[in-house]
Amino acid sequence: MRPFIFRLLALFALILPAAASADDDITTCQTGKGTDAERLAACDRVLTASSDAKVISATHLAKADVFGKVRRWNDQFVELDAAVKSDPLSWKALDQRAMLKDFYKQDRKGAIADLDAAIKLGPTDYEVYHHRGSLKIFAGDYDGALADLNTALPHLPSKAFALLNRGLAKFGKKDYDGAIADFTMNIAQKNPWLHIALARRCAAYVGKGNNAAALDDCNQAIKLVGTTPSSYAYRGRVYLAMGDAEKALADFNTALARRPNTLSFYEGRGEAYELNKDYDNARADYQSAATKSQASYRADELALQQTARERLARLPSRQKDGALPSPNRVALVVGNGAYRNVPALENPTKDSAAIAKALEGVGFTVIKLADDLPKDALLQALHVFSLAAAKAEWATVYYAGHGMEIGGVNYLIPVDAKLAADKDAETEAISLDLILAAASGASKMRLVMLDSCRDNPFAKKMQRSIGLQLVSRGLSNIEPEAGMMVVYATRHGEIAMDGQDGHSPFATAVIKDLPRPGIEIRRFFDVVRDDVMAATNREQQPFSYGSLPGNEDFFFVPKK
Repeated sequence: MRPFIFRLLALFALILPAAASADDDITTCQTGKGTDAERLAACDRVLTASSDAKVISATHLAKADVFGKVRRWNDQFVELDAAVKSDPLSWKALDQRAMLKDFYKQDRKGAIADLDAAIKLGPTDYEVYHHRGSLKIFAGDYDGALADLNTALPHLPSKAFALLNRGLAKFGKKDYDGAIADFTMNIAQKNPWLHIALARRCAAYVGKGNNAAALDDCNQAIKLVGTTPSSYAYRGRVYLAMGDAEKALADFNTALARRPNTLSFYEGRGEAYELNKDYDNARADYQSAATKSQASYRADELALQQTARERLARLPSRQKDGALPSPNRVALVVGNGAYRNVPALENPTKDSAAIAKALEGVGFTVIKLADDLPKDALLQALHVFSLAAAKAEWATVYYAGHGMEIGGVNYLIPVDAKLAADKDAETEAISLDLILAAASGASKMRLVMLDSCRDNPFAKKMQRSIGLQLVSRGLSNIEPEAGMMVVYATRHGEIAMDGQDGHSPFATAVIKDLPRPGIEIRRFFDVVRDDVMAATNREQQPFSYGSLPGNEDFFFVPKK
């Protein structure tokens, strides 16, 4: 008997520490004790050891929390997805996945479906109704939003943010008195977002026609936090309502300088230019607003996009002023190589000079040959080019330098960018949408060539703070508007070579093939692709995106 007892005691000695360790792992993983690395390691041990669906789901939720804190959105989404699959009855996992679906995946319909499922499970947390109400505002379902927010408000311990959102829903319904009442209750609570509530109430006063009260609110918002671009844009709309084009222009310029990729700011500045009878600039801004991708915009932004299209169609025809005829084909050529915060690139300025000369040789007017541009100068070059493109039949952009994709958005990188974190891209880089918009005014052909898919040192810097998933190699694939052709020096997500003769392989091929007569543009870039692949031993393959009119051919040099 005694040997058996000793063996049994020895077995308990092995089991008991393991059980205690498993409990410790669950505590470390799910309660947030320890460092992020310790939490993740503990969570992984729990996932290996446990077969309980609810424990597994809660563990994936804990991992998602860690990844969310460090902005590793893709990893966070993977964990939330796993949490839902492990326990489909987990309304918490559905709720969190819904919010990430909306802001990261840009899948608003899927996000609302997740919240519908969460609410059917009967959660006692009325924040889920609040979340669904917020997303319904973005989707333009203002009645549904109000129903959800009215359900949530009596049960929320802190009502301030829900009041702000309910005010937005009422504003969407043009119930300006109701919106002002909710914004006023929010303002009375003096929350950290007080300036946002003041700016929103400013907009509601404009809708009501009380411009004096609107101006006072917007001035207060800017005085409180003078760095918020939307506050200047709202004040710009006050000045539009007051008929003061110059002050409106100043505010929209400030807003665009701080957040340069915003549809509503372009539409507002277009209205200011139109009020000032500067129809060329109005046309360029309306064109920029009208041609932006619609994937993630809110209902109010989409309404402004439609307004831009309507106002663009109503602008007066260009007047004959005795000036020389506008060039038929115009080009913007940019080479960014002298980066200030990462090692310089050797080829872009050489490439841009050679491409500009080749384009001039086939009849293009190079509106701007610009090298080593910081952000403000690149924005100005785009603006000048967009005015010329709006008067031309054919507009072409060639860009050599750093480019990268962050969170599904393609950016070109000015030489003064630092890009310490992903969030800096919106304010320090130039989205590809802006480049496309600048060329989009041409009446027949819009072409953008991007020799910008090099191995990117910014990505290496940012990986340390935000995780690998937010920054990919090179640029991601795109779907430009009809009548637009975008050519990458190599396939999306791949790295282009620098070349060995002072020019990139892509620039070399374009320069060589441009003077050849009778090559239709779609076939032209097939020839360029073959030349690049031959020069790089098939390691680099240029790729074209877009859809050109099928009833017309386009030639750099017509048939002889």
